[in-house]
Amino acid sequence: MKLLVFTIIFGLFCHGTMAWVGIILRNDTERASHKIPDNRCFSLYQDIGELGFGERKKLSESCAIATCQPNLDLALEGCSTVAVDGECQILDGDINDPFPDCCYKIVCKESILNKI
Repeated sequence: MKLLVFTIIFGLFCHGTMAWVGIILRNDTERASHKIPDNRCFSLYQDIGELGFGERKKLSESCAIATCQPNLDLALEGCSTVAVDGECQILDGDINDPFPDCCYKIVCKESILNKI
């Protein structure tokens, strides 16, 4: 079984919106078995496949992107759960939209928006 090292760090961005970032560490065994060039990132996770340095790709099954780093690790970032008060509501994003447009949307009553 292939070992996928996946580290997730949760951080607070703004207004109760939680986002996540993670890293898929370079796996030289997996790279060799798929004959990946030394200057390319690679992972089978969510169909990321092969990426060049700095190249970004949206993950196939979530609202997140992977970016190929100089050390050939893959940096991941995505949106997660959000919290709002009673004056606002959370609308689901469309998983088919590009990141970050696929994330949840927060909609508040006009009176709340005028206070910001």
